[in-house]
Amino acid sequence: MQINRLTLDNLPALYAFWQEIGTDVPFFYPVDFDTWRSCLLEFNQSFDGLQLTPQTEQLLVAFEGDQVIGFIQFGKPTFGWDRNGKRVDSPDSGVIRHFYFDREHPAAGEALLQMAVHNLAQAGELHAFFQAHGMSCNAWHGKLHPAHSYIEDVLLRHGFAVDQENPFYTAELSSLVQGLGQDLTVTLTEDKMTSQHFAAWHDGKQVGTAIMHPMDKLTGRLTRDVVYMRWIGINKELRGKGLGSQFMGQLAQHYLTQGYSTLHLDTASTNLGAQRFYERHGFGYLGSTRSYVRR
Repeated sequence: MQINRLTLDNLPALYAFWQEIGTDVPFFYPVDFDTWRSCLLEFNQSFDGLQLTPQTEQLLVAFEGDQVIGFIQFGKPTFGWDRNGKRVDSPDSGVIRHFYFDREHPAAGEALLQMAVHNLAQAGELHAFFQAHGMSCNAWHGKLHPAHSYIEDVLLRHGFAVDQENPFYTAELSSLVQGLGQDLTVTLTEDKMTSQHFAAWHDGKQVGTAIMHPMDKLTGRLTRDVVYMRWIGINKELRGKGLGSQFMGQLAQHYLTQGYSTLHLDTASTNLGAQRFYERHGFGYLGSTRSYVRR
């Protein structure tokens, strides 16, 4: 086994490895090579206009001969959040953005993680699979899926603990448009290159918002059928009146007419109300993804 820094010559082999490890992960969407390379390596990639990671980020690749058997990407983040959910610029922390290896090569995982932890030894705390530091072609979903539970085992052995957990759901858009009411008007308020923002109106007042990611715009148009919901919300004082169901249904109707068929989303494990809402509307559960921290 050899571990080297990534070079442009090795990118095709890493792309093939990425496609293979994502087989059982619902948010590893089909993505073309050029788009994937940009998502992985362009350090000016942003989340809500915030630069994700500075150019001090490193990407190490483990090889067995010419075959990639694992890789790790890590660095000092430009922003994060404290335990109260407040954004912090230039935090005293390190982020392991990606960490994957073949199940059949655990030694590669051990070696890659040890090198990253050693490199980030001066950081106050270390995060792994931090949600917002995922790649745009994965809808910025950065957590670890249970299909890779063996990777979690390595993290736990090296002093990491589970930090946050997000159940992941899916539904067919056609199943969400049944019984649409007339109490809401939904408008597209902002159409960005990678996301679309909507507002819900009731009796002339804005009562809710939603943020959606049509995945074909993020994957070089290889993922043509999925739209990812990053956020949906109805004003607190109006909840329980069926407005959330109407809002979801109107969004589903909008994307059905645009040629999409499937909705993906995730929510915090502590948000039991949202989980009940999704399950009541027939969403299927695709596993709970996790982030990790070592303090």
